[in-house]
Amino acid sequence: WVPGAYEIPLACQTFIDTKRPEAVIAIGCIIRGETSHYEQLAQSVTASLQQISLARMIPIGFGITTVENLEQAASRAGGKQGNKGREAARSALDMASLLRQLRGEEAKATLHKLIEAEFKKRA
Repeated sequence: WVPGAYEIPLACQTFIDTKRPEAVIAIGCIIRGETSHYEQLAQSVTASLQQISLARMIPIGFGITTVENLEQAASRAGGKQGNKGREAARSALDMASLLRQLRGEEAKATLHKLIEAEFKKRA
């Protein structure tokens, strides 16, 4: 866990640099509230995650939702509007698989295969 959305990119970068995973899933929520920095925060987090992903050549599933209130957040976390975290995980795994194919590599991790099987069961 990180204290806020602004800290997500640094946590992802540190995790990538120390653990070298095949993919990372960034999940968070930015609620507009009554402050004016909502848009700047969302843009900064988005751009930073993209830069980290490109620089490290590791897919980062983007599960950062931007919402007006807690009701919208709940709706996007498994409610009426789907599960954005699951979508981000699926995207990260798909990209990791594609990158392995493009590099001519075999799947390395048993964990990856277990996650893939779990997603197929729930799809």
